[in-house]
Amino acid sequence: MILKPLCRKIRQIRSEIAEIESQINAIVQQKISGDNVYKYLLYFDRLYDKFTDKEKKEFLGSFISCIEIYPDRLPDGRILKSIHFNFPIFYKGKEIESLCWDKETTVETVALLKNIRKEMK
Repeated sequence: MILKPLCRKIRQIRSEIAEIESQINAIVQQKISGDNVYKYLLYFDRLYDKFTDKEKKEFLGSFISCIEIYPDRLPDGRILKSIHFNFPIFYKGKEIESLCWDKETTVETVALLKNIRKEMK
């Protein structure tokens, strides 16, 4: 009778251990990725021009952990919901890890530019 609850507890603990190991592995991978980004940034000016398009995409992608997009374009034309970064960034004087356009209003401006010289002729 005592064995069944004990076996359940052991299974629960093993499951929790596996979950924690998975979290540790994810953290280690992020650190490795972060370390690689830091190394790239140190040599950015020398390396970036030598990257292939695929390498440039992977490099820039390493900065971003997640981009959320609205399923349909909003009435104001926006499609981006938020961008989550792999490290803190400075924005408007604060250190943040994501930009979320749901929480703040954005102003988008469209300007019509004309060549005045052509109109004057």
